[in-house]
Amino acid sequence: MRFLPLIFVLTFIACTTSNTDVINKLDNFNNQAEQELTQRREGFNKLVEESFYDESERAQEINRIYDILDSLTIEISEATSSNELSKLINSWNTFFGTELTLAAANDLELQKRLTSLDIRLKAKEFVDKTTIKVGGGPIKFDILNFYVTTENTEIELGESTEVKLTFAAVPGNIDVAFDILLNGDTINTKKGQGIYQFTPTRKGTFEFKGSIQAKPGMRMLEGWKMEDKVKIVVK
Repeated sequence: MRFLPLIFVLTFIACTTSNTDVINKLDNFNNQAEQELTQRREGFNKLVEESFYDESERAQEINRIYDILDSLTIEISEATSSNELSKLINSWNTFFGTELTLAAANDLELQKRLTSLDIRLKAKEFVDKTTIKVGGGPIKFDILNFYVTTENTEIELGESTEVKLTFAAVPGNIDVAFDILLNGDTINTKKGQGIYQFTPTRKGTFEFKGSIQAKPGMRMLEGWKMEDKVKIVVK
């Protein structure tokens, strides 16, 4: 449900004789706004958790909004004068560059509730704008792998070979954004690593061309691709 504009709320107040009724209405609006903010926070956290990108910066933005909002709403409820409310609104404006003003009501409790509602609605806008940004950050490499490999598992006396130690960081949900292919066929991955079991049925030289490329629709990685190849000789 969309919230009624504050202008309507103020008009409603002016036309109502019972402040108690108005306060109850505003309490309902505030409770609804608080529920929507909570749902948005939960949805945002789930989005960040499942994102292929590093969203720590976005998460900090969201947490900052909610921390300030939580603190401010408590201070608003405890305010004892319109002057205190004005100072709290100015603090919000300083933090977020808004131009909120104190509601023109002649009752402090009405002003408190209108101020809380105004700030919650503004916070909802900030949360929505920040959520839209998710998916625009750097890639999140959250799995660490370590490999020891060698080009030859059997050598003659006097021959040399190399032992390679490789430390690699890969995205845990790599399948979300990338296709990994071997000789043109998609390979399933486990912990960011694709494994292909090769059992030759004849002698000869076999070449394996591997590639990793962005899935269609990944706008931040569009056109990105890496390739490598290896040959195995079966004698």
